[in-house]
Amino acid sequence: MAPVIGRLNARLGPSAPAWTAFLVSLVLSAIAVGGSSVLNRDGMLYVDAAHTFLADGYPALLGSFDWPLLPMLIAGLGKLTGIDLETAGQVVNGLFLAGACALMVDLARRHPQGDASLAWATCLVVLAMPGYNGYRDQLLREYGYWFFAMLAFWLALRWERAGCGWRDALFCQLALVAAMLFRLEAVVFFLALMAWQATAAPAGERIRRVAAVAALPLLTLVLLVLLDGAGLIDWPARVLRYLNAANLLGAHNWSEHAARLVSAGILPEYSRKEAGYILFFGMLSLIPIKFIKMLGAFLVPFAYPAFVGAGQALVRRWALLAWAFLAHVLALMLFAADLLFLSSRYVSMLTLLVVPMVATGLLMLLRRWPRWRWAIIGTGLVTMLANVVSLAPGQAHLSAAGAWLATHSPDSAQVYVEDPRVAYYAGWGFAGRKRQVLDRQALAQAAAKAEFSMLALSDSQRMPWVDAWLAASGLQAIGRFDNGAGEAVVIVRVPPPMPAPAQAPVSASESPERGHLMGNSAE
Repeated sequence: MAPVIGRLNARLGPSAPAWTAFLVSLVLSAIAVGGSSVLNRDGMLYVDAAHTFLADGYPALLGSFDWPLLPMLIAGLGKLTGIDLETAGQVVNGLFLAGACALMVDLARRHPQGDASLAWATCLVVLAMPGYNGYRDQLLREYGYWFFAMLAFWLALRWERAGCGWRDALFCQLALVAAMLFRLEAVVFFLALMAWQATAAPAGERIRRVAAVAALPLLTLVLLVLLDGAGLIDWPARVLRYLNAANLLGAHNWSEHAARLVSAGILPEYSRKEAGYILFFGMLSLIPIKFIKMLGAFLVPFAYPAFVGAGQALVRRWALLAWAFLAHVLALMLFAADLLFLSSRYVSMLTLLVVPMVATGLLMLLRRWPRWRWAIIGTGLVTMLANVVSLAPGQAHLSAAGAWLATHSPDSAQVYVEDPRVAYYAGWGFAGRKRQVLDRQALAQAAAKAEFSMLALSDSQRMPWVDAWLAASGLQAIGRFDNGAGEAVVIVRVPPPMPAPAQAPVSASESPERGHLMGNSAE
């Protein structure tokens, strides 16, 4: 391996691993997006928000979406280049992820204990790690979060090498502020910076260095407290929810949910006293479970240094990323405990933070078993491709159904769409349709009253319901779009209500009531 790496560095220069990571990342993103048939739900929300921003400006955007930076970037790139907004969003995300990969590789290369071998190993790992590479076909805010967080860590290590000046410390803090504009939990990385310097700086320098990396958040906190006390801040709902989750002394929802689980019979009655603990620690167990799952084949090089007794030295070598890892775990704990929900992509940041440690473990494996080097490298390359190439049935039936509705439904308000993604591909937006989804009982009532002229219903082989519902409602399907894996969109036409039968007019002499009245008047 060493001769090959030496020739690559001689030809391409020491920054070759970082540029390779950047360019290959763009190619992988293009492959993933090209093989994807349908945009993810969050991506549809961001594209809708970008359309709102272009049409009605910033106040309308903020009224419909409370975290507006990504939609604004999408709208700006789309208007500047003339490309459609969905493509613009994928370009923005592709550049962010490529930049995050390149920064991670360059961070490993510039580390005092790093070298060219570690940089190339990091290049392979950062491009193949399943935790975040599996989302390349999706439009997410996480990409900006990953990029600016990596930029902050890259700048922080450069600040340390440059002598720990106050001005250089400001740059890494500003990068974290930019990361917060994509995901607010990036604020916990300020704690990581402070803990890093509190433990790694020389005794006589600790207070000054901690103050240097904490100056911006502390000043901002004081300013926000003053403005809030004066009643000059209207906090967004998302910020208030995060602040509530961060209240360690407050009562979280998990205790209430635990009581409901016992009442519903999901947990036995004799577990009532321990139900809260069962639910709380059960939710927290999702963090290591999802983290291990998202490491995939890289679990072996991640665990190998600890297996041979080099784990503590490796953590000390990458102290900043280790503290960032712990800080992000804290954020995940608060999130899981408050909302009883933990998406896998929230854990993906953890897999990005351990990339240099995994790369170090990979090098140790290659040196320990040199005869297996091509098998090990081949496994990494196969994993890299598996992240972006899927052989599973896609969701093209959603876009096909949406296109059909767009051409066969002149009045979109008269069409009920159960899956808002179908409405998105019909050109009717996503967010508004998401709020109009009805339950089965309300849908049956609306169909009986002919409130809609057409229904687009989602059916699944795992939970089939449409055929039985149609039979009970007396309706018939006029079209079906299937993905070949048991998922379908069924188009149903609702007949207009039958007019009431017309009654023949009754003459005055034939009307008993009128005759009676006239007779009374004659008397």
